[in-house]
Amino acid sequence: MRGTKFRRASTLNPGTRTFLLAWVDRNLRAGCDGIQVDDGAFQWAGEEWGGDFSPSSLAGFGPWLAQNAQAQQLADLGIRANGSFDYRSWLTQHAQVRSISDYVAKRQSLPTTRLWRRYLGSSVIDFYKHLRQHLASVAPGAPLSMNFGRLQPDEYLSAIAPHLDYTVTEVQADDAPWRFALSGATAEGVGLPFAGCFSNKAPTRQLRQAIASCHAAGIVPVAPWDGFVPAAGGTFGARFTPPPADYADLFAFAHDNAVHLNNRVGAATVGIIVNVASYNPPAMAALVQSLIGSQVPFRVIMTGGDVAPRALTAASLSGLSAVVLMRPASELDAGSRVALASSRLPTISGTDATRYSLGDMPGRADWRFSVRHQPGSPANNVLHITSRASSAVPFSGTIELAAGSRFEIERQSERILLRPGTAPVRVTSTKTSSGIAFNLPAIESWGMLVSA
Repeated sequence: MRGTKFRRASTLNPGTRTFLLAWVDRNLRAGCDGIQVDDGAFQWAGEEWGGDFSPSSLAGFGPWLAQNAQAQQLADLGIRANGSFDYRSWLTQHAQVRSISDYVAKRQSLPTTRLWRRYLGSSVIDFYKHLRQHLASVAPGAPLSMNFGRLQPDEYLSAIAPHLDYTVTEVQADDAPWRFALSGATAEGVGLPFAGCFSNKAPTRQLRQAIASCHAAGIVPVAPWDGFVPAAGGTFGARFTPPPADYADLFAFAHDNAVHLNNRVGAATVGIIVNVASYNPPAMAALVQSLIGSQVPFRVIMTGGDVAPRALTAASLSGLSAVVLMRPASELDAGSRVALASSRLPTISGTDATRYSLGDMPGRADWRFSVRHQPGSPANNVLHITSRASSAVPFSGTIELAAGSRFEIERQSERILLRPGTAPVRVTSTKTSSGIAFNLPAIESWGMLVSA
């Protein structure tokens, strides 16, 4: 951490807390409206990079164990939980850990790792509680946000989100479109408004697709400027600042049609129940791509966690037609199992989800539509038409909307098609065996079907 002798900032260090709060005050005095924390998991995230074994973090572990671990468990581990307990020495004596590389190789099998991580995570949450109290005293109403790097349904987001007002987190300009859908649903799953700042670089067409995909997922994109671009060996590449002419029309379009974007949430027929303590990114990627490919809208529902446990509730499951469990139901806590059973929702696999599709775009597997509606009013909806492949070429053709969902997307036989830089077009549907269909003119990167 700059200005100190330590490699990593630990909020368990009184000097670090004083330093951070002083910078908060300095920014507020300078006229800032709110506070943004960049990668603010501190010593908890340090565990991923070889562990935070700073004196302050080590000193608090013994007293924390005395309050939070079972006496028999500590006895079995040979731990005297007091202010003199030295976890570094315990690792050397009981697990033959003599270096960072030893620790990284062995930590997953160590009987103390779960406790250590819970301790570090809890200490970070304690700091955010203190930071909120400080903001309330020196700048009432000042919002607090954080950059999570890549927003995903993991334990960091699950535990820290309740202490934030929104998140300003990076989105990758060159990401596949499904990633924006997952990130947006994940933020909505914890109730965080999400502003996305672009990192990496992308060709103009792909950048435009990324901006459109953000809006379709409920993410408010920040105009790409001076974006971070990684280079070989962990160094910094040339920053990404594309010409505004490449994308300004999309921002103007969003501004002019804010009524169709603001105060809306993603429609969902299927809920994805994720245990944040065992989040599996590859499995989630495969599931989300499968759902998007079948035009199945989804909700991300986070459960579990050691630091700030989440449980399923009737509200988190309401309005769904089915759920997919990323881990066996036996791993849910008792309350979550009761809520799931009470919901009477079928538990399905990703391959079974096609029956909950909202429709199809025949012959255009490189495009998708998504539905966003006003909370509590699912029939008051907007259909976003965006690409689902980075290589997608402009769309024109048919969009089929299935009957029978609570979003009633088939009830409006006429809609208005909105596109950047093009006059609105009224389109009329034709009936199909499963609902209705609209034949749409060319869409370059983004279209919205709104109520006529």
